[in-house]
Amino acid sequence: MEGKKLRIAMLGLGSVGSKVVELVTKNSEYLYQRTGVQVEIVYGLVRSILEEDKKKLAKNYQFQLTDSYDDILSDDSIDVVVELIGRVSPAKEYIVRALKAKKHVVTANKDVMAQYAHELLPLANQHGVTIGYEASVAGGIPIVNPLKTQFSLDTITSIRGILNGTTNFILTKMLNESLSYEEALTLAQELGFAESDPTNDVEGIDAAYKVMILAQLAYHVYPKMEDVQIDGITAIHPAQLAVAKQFGYKIKLLGEVKAIGNELSLRVAPALVSDQTSLALIDNETNALQVNSTQIGQSFLSGPGAGAAPTATSVLADIQALIEKKELGTSNQFAPVFFENLEFTFLAESPAEKMGIVMKKANASQKFTNDQLADIQSIHHVSIADDAYEWLVTNPLTSEQLHDLLESLNRMGSVLGALPFVD
Repeated sequence: MEGKKLRIAMLGLGSVGSKVVELVTKNSEYLYQRTGVQVEIVYGLVRSILEEDKKKLAKNYQFQLTDSYDDILSDDSIDVVVELIGRVSPAKEYIVRALKAKKHVVTANKDVMAQYAHELLPLANQHGVTIGYEASVAGGIPIVNPLKTQFSLDTITSIRGILNGTTNFILTKMLNESLSYEEALTLAQELGFAESDPTNDVEGIDAAYKVMILAQLAYHVYPKMEDVQIDGITAIHPAQLAVAKQFGYKIKLLGEVKAIGNELSLRVAPALVSDQTSLALIDNETNALQVNSTQIGQSFLSGPGAGAAPTATSVLADIQALIEKKELGTSNQFAPVFFENLEFTFLAESPAEKMGIVMKKANASQKFTNDQLADIQSIHHVSIADDAYEWLVTNPLTSEQLHDLLESLNRMGSVLGALPFVD
């Protein structure tokens, strides 16, 4: 920082990038009064400097548009690169080049930080700069920096949460408005909560990236995508939601990081959540996180998991943290510490767990076999819109036992789905 200034280059001026520009300008006087540092946007990297909306934004906020990243890297006065391009390429390359040029990086890129933190954090250390990535998990919910500070001397036993607003919106509409999956997805796309290709969201990939980052922060490991057990929501039947509701449960797509001895279970999957719990109250596009630790106990955070304003606010928080570390000598809230994988290994499958199964019998009078009853804790007959269903609650089953049970049940009719109960 030269002359008590923090000069920023923006990579990407979409909805989030434009909001960051607005918030930096709006809060520049506050930041100056608090820290004595003048924050200013200097560059905006765009595909084309001829786009009218980008030209208007640059004129209104008095920064320079460029379509050349080299312009930014060669300018020694630039202190921070804010990367809001998304996806891996070319974002990762741009982050690497910024770090090597001794420029701090603030990013909202979960794809990059989930897969390449093990490369980027030591690279930042090597060049004496930092990476802030609060906005990469759960948008406006502060979780990345708290895990590095408030929880740093605590022992985290698990983190569980609703990490994807698109899927939570779809499941909420399927339950509350009796929509099919396809109808709820179309509505989410019309309202801007789902992309035209929703695969990353509905198949659980987006949430899996966030689970990987949470595991990095909580347990000092660097998991790969194949270490996460992933199941999306595309197979959820509306009858499952309706039946579960009758018995006091909601279906939520949950991401979870859990320590079981010296093993870690990383999972993204739909689950049955008691309607008496805080997570069950989180509807529509809202996200939530529940952190369990030995000293603090249970902490619960909820808020918007995406959107321009919440994400931009998290980006601005990282910028402020950088200023305060550099100028006021406070602790670095996103210190790029590189941890080796410690004693943890990753579970290939979940331990035995109790399941809730919804099925339709081909013949209502057909009885369950003794082998089936040995695995089933209770059986309930349910009617939904003139259709008869069976709600089966199992004993704790391994994946192999569950597979065998479902195979035998499907010979009696049609199993709509089997989901785990969560505490």
